[in-house]
Amino acid sequence: MDDAHARWTAEWLAWERRHDADFKQRANALEAELRAAGDTPAGVRARLSALDDEKLQAYQERYEEYVRIGNGLAALRERASGDEPPS
Repeated sequence: MDDAHARWTAEWLAWERRHDADFKQRANALEAELRAAGDTPAGVRARLSALDDEKLQAYQERYEEYVRIGNGLAALRERASGDEPPS
């Protein structure tokens, strides 16, 4: 169980790094595209804000999955070691 939890945590951290890098790249590309197209500063901010919202939503969904699976692994570890309180 400890190995599974360690692998899951390592996977989460790797995903988090990829996620951040991907959205930084997307934000930079979007900003360059919008400025080249002559979009107004307000338009640029609105599009970047929408991209940031997308980033936060994806992060929140993935974090909820990480917590759910981490809690499941912890419960399995407790059951396997006999530490679970009687129901």
